Amino acid sequence: MDWQVEYYKKKNGDIPVLDFLLSLEPKMRAKALSEIELLEKHGPE
Repeated sequence: MDWQVEYYKKKNGDIPVLDFLLSLEPKMRAKALSEIELLEKHGPE
């Protein structure tokens, strides 16, 4: 079963976690996005 990761969106349209991810250096961003993909694929286990 795939999980869906939802990002909080402010009323003004900003997505804080996306802003954070984009502020990371490329290597750390890739690592964080990889972890999010694993979470989507396997859930919290």
